[in-house]
Amino acid sequence: MKPIPEMHPFDVHFHVGAHKTATTYLQWTLRNNSELLSQNNIKYFGPQDMRHPNFSIKDCFEFQNDETKTPEEMSYPTKLMIFSDENMLKSVQDKNHTGHPSFYPHRTEVLTDFLQSFSGRKVRVFLGIRDTAGFFASYYSQKLVAGHVGSFDVFRKKSAFDDARWSDVVKSFLKFQDIDEIIVWQYENYMQVLPLILGKLLNEEIGKQIRILSEPLHVGLSEKAIQVILAEKQEKGKVTREFTRQVRENYPKSRRHPAPVLWTSSEMRGSHRRYEADVKEISCLDKVTLLNV
Repeated sequence: MKPIPEMHPFDVHFHVGAHKTATTYLQWTLRNNSELLSQNNIKYFGPQDMRHPNFSIKDCFEFQNDETKTPEEMSYPTKLMIFSDENMLKSVQDKNHTGHPSFYPHRTEVLTDFLQSFSGRKVRVFLGIRDTAGFFASYYSQKLVAGHVGSFDVFRKKSAFDDARWSDVVKSFLKFQDIDEIIVWQYENYMQVLPLILGKLLNEEIGKQIRILSEPLHVGLSEKAIQVILAEKQEKGKVTREFTRQVRENYPKSRRHPAPVLWTSSEMRGSHRRYEADVKEISCLDKVTLLNV
């Protein structure tokens, strides 16, 4: 075995989501290229690792039983560690002290714990964002699939839709001095910007070698699927996950079964205006790189 250097530099990248921005697609892409990552001394930890009840920071290092080793020594010869889990942002919304729903109110809690373990490393945070109308529509579909069934009107009234600002999320990350760069991209042009994401997340050379998935994942619910799920809830009083997932397969979004129209035209226009202003503000922030094709 080669002697372990006293200090071995390695970078740390946190892909924190967000939810409903093709996060699972990127995670499966990285997982399917695990051999390539390993060959290049890149350690990848996804949801299947980070959500394990026994997962801890020590699991990220080799020689974890030797408490005399520093993180740099234990990680050798790792050059890069990537952590990817949208649950690092915790809940999408929660009521604040005034009873009003707040957007990602606990977004920095998990990152705070991780940064304490990687102090002094070069740290980048990666975040996908999305027009809030599309984001909350997709989040509503996710809640239905999970068996939390209710009308969209009720969901809308309890949501943080009107006050959701991605710039606030990014600014909260900028408060951490240990974060060197925050890389942001828009879900709306995801496939076009994916090569840039991979180039930043890995490096350009390795990014070009990545085999991407041929089909999207978790495409959401069609209008027909939502109608069937709501009807089942009204008739039987409850809906199982098995039922909602089967309905999603039976009525996939397509020309025959189009996506639902959940927002009014006025709400859509307002969301788009806020999103454009939000993206512009993010692009002007220090230490933030907004990826564009």
